[in-house]
Amino acid sequence: MHTKLLARIFIGISEASQMVCTSVSVTLHAIKLLTALAIGAAAGAPVTDLPGAPPNGTLSHHAGLLPVSFEEKRLEVFYYFVDHADATAPLVVWMNGGPGASSMMGMFGELGPLLVNGRSLGPDGSVVSLWENAFSWSSGAALVAWEQPAGVGFSRCVDGPCDTWNDTSSAAANVVILEAFYGAHGTAQLRDLFIVGESYGGVYVPMLAVGVLARGSARLRGIGVGNGCIGFGVSGGCGTDSLDVLVSVLERLAPGVSRGALSDARAACPGELDTGKAPHELTPQCGAAMRDLFEELGEYNQYHWASACGADGQGDWGAGDAFACAGGPLGGGVLPSYLARADVQRALHVLGANESTPRKWVAWDGDWDGCMLHA
Repeated sequence: MHTKLLARIFIGISEASQMVCTSVSVTLHAIKLLTALAIGAAAGAPVTDLPGAPPNGTLSHHAGLLPVSFEEKRLEVFYYFVDHADATAPLVVWMNGGPGASSMMGMFGELGPLLVNGRSLGPDGSVVSLWENAFSWSSGAALVAWEQPAGVGFSRCVDGPCDTWNDTSSAAANVVILEAFYGAHGTAQLRDLFIVGESYGGVYVPMLAVGVLARGSARLRGIGVGNGCIGFGVSGGCGTDSLDVLVSVLERLAPGVSRGALSDARAACPGELDTGKAPHELTPQCGAAMRDLFEELGEYNQYHWASACGADGQGDWGAGDAFACAGGPLGGGVLPSYLARADVQRALHVLGANESTPRKWVAWDGDWDGCMLHA
């Protein structure tokens, strides 16, 4: 049975440290899809020899660089696709947030079938094993993630540096990328489509959905957003009350976080946490109290505030198997070092057979044009 929960929209709360900078109306206005055309999509090939993968662990896995033409730009977009044997299973498109965060962090750190984390390391500190995820979303659906916009991950603009992206241009490009993916994997287009993301996915996901509906190029059945940012100029998620939401969640759901630090923040910040202020805009007494609270949160996992991380900082869950591990995807952790390897890039069809110098993998690219939504 395939879950129907994907058809629901979940909009949760975003951590206070989330970078946000856009305003999106409930109707999203009417985005104008820019002239775009997907070109030959013979890219992507089966993943057969991924270092550290268990035997037969990559059956039905495909990866590679999709050639895409968008406006007057030639793009190479890296994607990872896990097909499903059941033709009636839906297709899930997964999107991490940022803006400008690689969705490989979700694929290999949260919900994909193979996880790269602190437990993957051998005695010399290199990745020696990928872990099979018993709770992978690919057990009930075909699952694809791509790195966007170009400049993120292995994706790039072929003819030189990319222009600065914004919400509208990245959404239009994502529609074309989806169509290029369908060109490479034709049977995927026959599946029901669900678009799901987290954090800045609260902007990415609905805008891609609007574009897909406008083009009529997919059987879109639902969207989902977790821990969602829906815009800076509104309340909720990463909006004007994000600091108040953070403190409220810690008060109710994180018993391990100091009650004293939380009460000090409340006492020092009357009327300041729900007004859209950035941390540097707080009054000195409020800023000091929030700084103390943030320092304590450095010992907790930002995706599970009640779970301590240990002395080395954010995100270990004690066993090294969580997304935000101290040795996790960000901050010079396990995933960047794994994806930097030439043998890994060759297995993922990022490097050609005659290429020996690994490409740079960019976990997050914050080059974003104010995240302005243009109607």
